[in-house]
Amino acid sequence: MLDIVVIALCAVICGAEGWDDIERFGLAKEAWFKERLNLALPAGIPSDDTFRRVFSRLDTDAFAACFRTFVATLREVTGGEVIALDGKTLRHSFDTALGQKPLHLVSAWACRNRLVLGQRAVSEKSNEITAVPQLLALLDITGCVITADAMSCQKTIAHQIVEQKGEYVLSLKDNHPHLAEDVAACFAHQDSGRTFASSTSHDWGHGRTEIRRVRCLFLEETDSDWFDVQQEWSGLRCLVEIERERRVGEKVTLEPHYFLSSLSRQNASPARLESMSKVLWAKISLLEN
Repeated sequence: MLDIVVIALCAVICGAEGWDDIERFGLAKEAWFKERLNLALPAGIPSDDTFRRVFSRLDTDAFAACFRTFVATLREVTGGEVIALDGKTLRHSFDTALGQKPLHLVSAWACRNRLVLGQRAVSEKSNEITAVPQLLALLDITGCVITADAMSCQKTIAHQIVEQKGEYVLSLKDNHPHLAEDVAACFAHQDSGRTFASSTSHDWGHGRTEIRRVRCLFLEETDSDWFDVQQEWSGLRCLVEIERERRVGEKVTLEPHYFLSSLSRQNASPARLESMSKVLWAKISLLEN
């Protein structure tokens, strides 16, 4: 059983897309597997039908739980790890003949460790709102910063992250238009009595210059101006603006994006802001494309 699972796992990592591919991969690497696994397969590498039968009978939830435990042993636990939640539809995962729609997955990606910590399948993209809490419940996010796009900018999700002793940076967009307008206005006026932290980075290449500016406006634990909002959004301590200035020749474009965050001024150093801005901007760019 273990040999079959390991062979299949290695084959998929190397690009296998079906049971035939897994069998061919196993045969091509049989000597390598014998050396490292001490294969207990008297008939050699199983056929494609054997791989299919074994995996069709596995309890998928139990297998996923075991796999998450395995991944956790590979992950070096680091304080302040940024975990990006993102939903993607897998290419070629549909089956027109069987009426099977493409598979949509919500994944938790540990940016520093470069590992997918967990995934949750959803039937439709709109169901990410229900899938994200289920995925978070499977993970230990203590001390980690969770980033997510506007679809996951929900009060219940913010509350769950805080309850699991994590921090959040959630994209604020048309899903909460009035709140987004208030946050934008706050940065536009730059109240002198507020505490700001900022970070700026530059990228050059392909005939363009790109400047990313990150600004954080910190709130008191019970802020007089934002108290009503803090009552609805657990742990809200920070408003974030990421502005991209893009120069191509003489053409200059500015694109601001806003976020709600539980990060306090003690936890939002310039270095962390820069690290998070790269993750957040990568997510923004994926959504635009």
